[in-house]
Amino acid sequence: MPRLALEADEIDQASTGVQVRWPWADVDLWEFFLRLPAETKYPDLRPRKLLVRRLLRGKVPNGILDQSSKTVIDDAAMTWIDYGFLRGLFADSDERIAGVNYERLREHLRREDLPPRDFRYIKILAAIHVFLEEWPERA
Repeated sequence: MPRLALEADEIDQASTGVQVRWPWADVDLWEFFLRLPAETKYPDLRPRKLLVRRLLRGKVPNGILDQSSKTVIDDAAMTWIDYGFLRGLFADSDERIAGVNYERLREHLRREDLPPRDFRYIKILAAIHVFLEEWPERA
């Protein structure tokens, strides 16, 4: 299932023309790291990812390698939610998916405060509901 970050990358790439690359997805690179002995991969538990930082030092700006805070895009991505569309979609639908608490969902949509961790599931649920609405009459 695609993650919200991957979708944000696609949006950023389309709007800025900058291509996002995922060098850590290279199979050969992973096989190399997996063959290294543990004492090489983890010479010290602090700071984290020390081996990777050593390898990238001089190739990536120190400000990026040494940053202590994580960059999250949840807040920015959450501003894109079309609460009106979701309220209409779930209110007008006769379909109900087992295990979904529609009352809780309706309350979050009314308050417009979907938790970021739930958004990817709501997006999938919305896609299912749209599909079911478009589905030809079922017997």
